[in-house]
Amino acid sequence: MLKNKNQAFTLIEVLAVIIILGLVVLITFVLVNNIIQGSRERSYQIQLDRIDNASRKWILDNNVLLVEDINIPFLIAMCHLIRSDYFETDEPLIDPRNGETMDGCVEIRWDPGDNQFVYTYKESTQCPPKPSNCN
Repeated sequence: MLKNKNQAFTLIEVLAVIIILGLVVLITFVLVNNIIQGSRERSYQIQLDRIDNASRKWILDNNVLLVEDINIPFLIAMCHLIRSDYFETDEPLIDPRNGETMDGCVEIRWDPGDNQFVYTYKESTQCPPKPSNCN
C-alpha cells in the first residue's frame, strides 16, 4: 500500500536556496568583472608598447628635429605617428579601458642615467593643441 506523503519544500528551504544562488551569482560577477578589467589593462599596456615602438622608429628617422639641448622634452602628436606610417594601420588607436581614441602625444626625453630616450604617452589634455594638419 502506498502512502500519500506531502513532499513540498518549506519556505525556509526555498529562501536558503535563493540566497545561495544569489551568492554564487555575486561571486561569479565579481570574478568575471576582475578578469575583464585585467584584460583591458593588459590591452592598454599593449597599446602603450605599440606607441613606444612607433616613437622609437620616429626618432630614428627624425633625430635631427630634436632640440640641441637634449634635456628639453620633445612632444610629437599621435596623428603624426599614425599618418607617417609608424603604425601598421592608419586607424586611430583606441584605449581599451574606455573606448576613447588615443589622440594625445608622446613626450620624448633623454634619460642621462640610462643613456637612452624615454617615451611617455600623454593624454590629449596634457598636450599642446593638435597641429592644424592633424584634423
